[in-house]
Amino acid sequence: MELREIQHWNDFLSQQQIKVYLASNSPRRKWILQKWGLDFEVIPPRFDEELFLQHLSTIKKQGGIWEVQSAHHKGLIHEICSNLAIQKALITWEELQQTQQKFLVLSADTLVYYNQYFLTKPQSFEEAYLMLKFLSGKTHTVVTSHCIINHNKMIITKDIMTLVTFRKLSDTDIKEYIETAEPYDKAGGYAIQGEGAILVESIVGDYLNAVGLSLNAVRFLLSEIKL
Repeated sequence: MELREIQHWNDFLSQQQIKVYLASNSPRRKWILQKWGLDFEVIPPRFDEELFLQHLSTIKKQGGIWEVQSAHHKGLIHEICSNLAIQKALITWEELQQTQQKFLVLSADTLVYYNQYFLTKPQSFEEAYLMLKFLSGKTHTVVTSHCIINHNKMIITKDIMTLVTFRKLSDTDIKEYIETAEPYDKAGGYAIQGEGAILVESIVGDYLNAVGLSLNAVRFLLSEIKL
């Protein structure tokens, strides 16, 4: 089914002369789409996620962990994640809209959260340590907001959530994992598809979503966007 499905999409997009662009710096998102078989090109967005978050008055950061200053923290975290994905896609749309071609821009952003706290990517050993210490023994949510924009600037988003439970981690566990250098470009400071799998006790939901891109969400966006 998947082979026929992706061939259908590639043939249809080619016939309509619509190019697909992935607005992402993530090698994992690129890998997922390549394995699926979608024809696309990568345009890394020039977007400073940290600067964007620093300008939001409803959150504050301490030790690499952001705290939402609202009783409606879950909804706000999802809104922040969605806005990050939209901003990445819009920046790429601006680059492409003068090319006079038909195109789709796909982007995504992943946040890890527990109650009113959410995690992005650690900027240092200390931040990675605090993030993993914070997640130790907890069931947290990995939310990935997926966004697609067509050449006419129609925007559609889709959030997918995955529940991940960490086993109780010792300081040695955490330090040895950080020494692999894997945490630094990963939301929450770990890669579930890599060495970080040893930190995980269980997972409920879409595994690829926890890696960084849900094919279920991509299918939904392609089927909903006007071409």
